[in-house]
Amino acid sequence: MLNDIKALLKSLTNLDGIASNEKEVSDFITSKLGATPKKDGLGSLIYKKGNGPKVLISAHIDEIGFMVTQITKDGFLKFQTVGNFFPQQILSQVFVVTTQKGKIQAVMSYKPLHTLSAEAKSKSLDIKDMFLDAGFKTDQEAILAGVRIGDMVTPQNQFNHLQNNKVAAKGLDNRLGVAAVMDLFNQIDELNIELNVAFTVQKEFGLKGARTTAYIVEPDIAISIDAADASDLIGGEKPLNQLGKGPLIYIYDNGLIAHPNLRNFVIEVAKKNHINYQESYMIHDQSEAAIQQLSKSGAASLSIGIPVRNKSSHQGIVDIEDIHQTVLLLKAILKELNVAVISNILND
Repeated sequence: MLNDIKALLKSLTNLDGIASNEKEVSDFITSKLGATPKKDGLGSLIYKKGNGPKVLISAHIDEIGFMVTQITKDGFLKFQTVGNFFPQQILSQVFVVTTQKGKIQAVMSYKPLHTLSAEAKSKSLDIKDMFLDAGFKTDQEAILAGVRIGDMVTPQNQFNHLQNNKVAAKGLDNRLGVAAVMDLFNQIDELNIELNVAFTVQKEFGLKGARTTAYIVEPDIAISIDAADASDLIGGEKPLNQLGKGPLIYIYDNGLIAHPNLRNFVIEVAKKNHINYQESYMIHDQSEAAIQQLSKSGAASLSIGIPVRNKSSHQGIVDIEDIHQTVLLLKAILKELNVAVISNILND
């Protein structure tokens, strides 16, 4: 089971797909899930099983990256961020530019460090002053190689196997959530509800797919699955968000106070089935569930996170067991849900 999830996650993190350019990822999902999905107008995918009250489980498929905004006369590439990067983590790292003619490697560069004063070196670097060096000599050479304004730029991936079921890779935010929801959908059969799983686009640029898919589904209950910052590092808040301790059941995030009855129900299901979980909160980010709760007449909504160290970087670290525990939790939740249980959650 863990090896299957690990293999799926490796395939997913090998793909490139920033907000508005997720086709590699959506094509992979459709090739693996077999059934024909419903699509929104942005490129999100919705798969359905069962009949009854509507439950929506989502995972966004886009990753953070850049878009090429300028090709300088000297052949360097300027860019716009799509999602949030920590500047110190990207300098001198290798990125991939996806062009019409194929993929090109480039190194994140900055002005010569020996020209900087001691004071300048002690400050955070401004990402706006960085640029990509693909080795081109002129802008025309870059254009002939296929580079265009708007081309997608993503971290170069290397999937590394660490100790104790941990792996390091790019794009874990949120390919680990995608892996969990794909694995869930392939396993689940007997249902007393209508299950909708949504693989959403453009989360990193305004939570757009969450809005459109929830509008289509009109769920009674909505649960979003996403990567979460782990805190079990030197200098971190170790009791919170630890690798290997199971999924995070959020009390609130920057746009959602978890539906109390739904949250209590999920925690009781986890306890009943001896599934590891952690209670947490998120201050600086907003989950897809924050948008889903407002769809049409509203939905009881909850956000579940999977902890990742070095989340927004070339090499995030995740414990495969946490993904597995997330799948077990979602399966147990769906097994318990029926008309009466959902009525109690919504109306108690």
